[in-house]
Amino acid sequence: MAATTHRHGTHHRHSPAPARPHAGAPLAVTVAVAVGPGAGHDGVDGDDGVDEQDAAYLLAEQRAWLAGAVGMPVTRLQPEAEGEYAGPLDYYRPPDGALLLARAGGRPVGLVGLHRIAGACAELKRMFVLPSARGSGAGRALLHAALATAAELGFGRLVLETMPGEMDTAIALYRGLGFTDVDRFSIDLPGAIALGLDLPLAT
Repeated sequence: MAATTHRHGTHHRHSPAPARPHAGAPLAVTVAVAVGPGAGHDGVDGDDGVDEQDAAYLLAEQRAWLAGAVGMPVTRLQPEAEGEYAGPLDYYRPPDGALLLARAGGRPVGLVGLHRIAGACAELKRMFVLPSARGSGAGRALLHAALATAAELGFGRLVLETMPGEMDTAIALYRGLGFTDVDRFSIDLPGAIALGLDLPLAT
């Protein structure tokens, strides 16, 4: 399994044009907070726009992949997502959220977001790893970093919605970390499920 590290607010400078790593290449995965605690004085990691560009790239890839997985545009399923995709650095700005990016070899390979629903409950959103980086440990690294960041933000509970079949690998990861079935709260899609996890608060 690839080595993983969780580094808040660190910068990994790379070529402005994101590119996927070569399939089968060993990957050392790092996860950094692009928007959230420790990411700068305003909660946004500022490295000449690198994180904003990478977030936009990965969200576009996630949006296209998810549309194929569920058979419809994401914004038809979730009309409110249009604003999220258009302005992720505002949508995920703390104290109501965070956006984390995974990189391998300096290239963006995955992301996950946190967004407050109400009170101390937040949604884990847009968990995505590029197909060429799956199996590298990027998903696990993102999820562990997201749990730590959620606790740092003061969230006591995380919920998510997902779709068995296309997302079975992610579901197994969620369940392995203690997520259990809860009532669906947003997506009106046959077969979709919701999972939840109570978090220990950061000390």
